[in-house]
Amino acid sequence: METLAAHVAGFSAYLETERGLSSNTVNSYRFDMEQFMMVALQRGARTAEELQESHVLAWIAYLEEQGNSASSITRKITSIR
Repeated sequence: METLAAHVAGFSAYLETERGLSSNTVNSYRFDMEQFMMVALQRGARTAEELQESHVLAWIAYLEEQGNSASSITRKITSIR
């Protein structure tokens, strides 16, 4: 089982090499995924298999606490989908 960090790195590489997305777009996706990963790690998830709906809900609550708009949160959710 790969760590969450390995999944983030692998997906970032895929976006850049296979999908040909700009570095700015890849960095935005990576930032969102790393932000989600931080919340998930704080709640005990170490691998993708350990992720639960509660991790996503906790991240959304964190984003709301940080003052993110509903449209920004929706965009960020797309990053981890």
